Amino acid sequence: MSLTSSLQVHFGFDSFRAGQAEAIQSLLNNHPTLVGNACGLSGQVLYSGGAKGVDTLSMEAALEARGTAVGVLADSLTRAVKSQKEALSRGDLCLVTPHSPSAGFSVGAAMGRNRDPQK
Repeated sequence: MSLTSSLQVHFGFDSFRAGQAEAIQSLLNNHPTLVGNACGLSGQVLYSGGAKGVDTLSMEAALEARGTAVGVLADSLTRAVKSQKEALSRGDLCLVTPHSPSAGFSVGAAMGRNRDPQK
């Protein structure tokens, strides 16, 4: 099934916005930095869970392209602030967490970050 067919079947849209199909294809091809870079260059805000791997790579790529990113963290805000001082001071990055700034990692907190707050 093509990306456009999947979009129609699962979400009811006939077409992607500019750059969306390419971003999805780059993720499917295991190139998350292309998504972050595209967001940064196009002026779109990248929202990330801030987890190791794809989340971090995409967020760093968006910031390197002088874009804006929001990281919703499941653990230590203190550690993230230390590693992202430059982007934070430029106003290119916003980090948020419902946990204590010094909280350590927990699987429950990481999974809780991913749940729908409307339910």
